[in-house]
Amino acid sequence: MNNPIAFSLADIEFKRLNEAYPNMRNNQDIGNYGEHVVKLYLESIGATNVLIGGKKIDIQANINGKNTKYEVKSTTKSDITFNNLKVSSPKDYELIKAGMEIIRVCKIGQQTLDLYFLKFGRDFTLKEEPRWRLSKIK
Repeated sequence: MNNPIAFSLADIEFKRLNEAYPNMRNNQDIGNYGEHVVKLYLESIGATNVLIGGKKIDIQANINGKNTKYEVKSTTKSDITFNNLKVSSPKDYELIKAGMEIIRVCKIGQQTLDLYFLKFGRDFTLKEEPRWRLSKIK
């Protein structure tokens, strides 16, 4: 597995993200924070046309002339915690198996975060688990 990339937010971006997504116990705030961190990181390495949430993909960007898609998984924890990572949609499952990387953003809420670029077959496998959906009793 690759070593993490330490990415430090500028003071103004750190403040903006913490104000926009203040609830570090809310998965939606944590996820949105992480997507914005990845956008800032990709732009810092020269990616262009970085889009969040376009066509139901977490992040897509033009990197060296190639359209690249990423699944973003974020956590406030300092380690990857593979057991907490889930892929919910069949579309994401197929894209990840076909080579789309997952960017695991660790240390959400801190000014310096760790980004892990994870690839199926190199860093992880996907294990199917049953899911249950709640249905209201009529």
